[in-house]
Amino acid sequence: MKKLRQAADERGITFELLSRNDVQRFYDARYLETKHAIASWLADQFAVLRPMLPPRRRLWDPENYHSAVFDAVATKVAFDSSARGKGSMPQ
Repeated sequence: MKKLRQAADERGITFELLSRNDVQRFYDARYLETKHAIASWLADQFAVLRPMLPPRRRLWDPENYHSAVFDAVATKVAFDSSARGKGSMPQ
């Protein structure tokens, strides 16, 4: 993280961290307790994500290719809705 922060500073890019617990609290407050529930909610919020919505994952299945997209969007939405972020998402 230190190198990322340094690279961002050198380029004049704002760099902030949001803990995994912060993200989890955001979704827990919306009763979204699984990655699939969060991904489904995000697909409802952003139509462009609907075709990428991964199927429900069984324990022995590998994670879907598009899961990383949903992880990134989930983090961004939680950040934007936090006190440190800008803007908000529907409850």
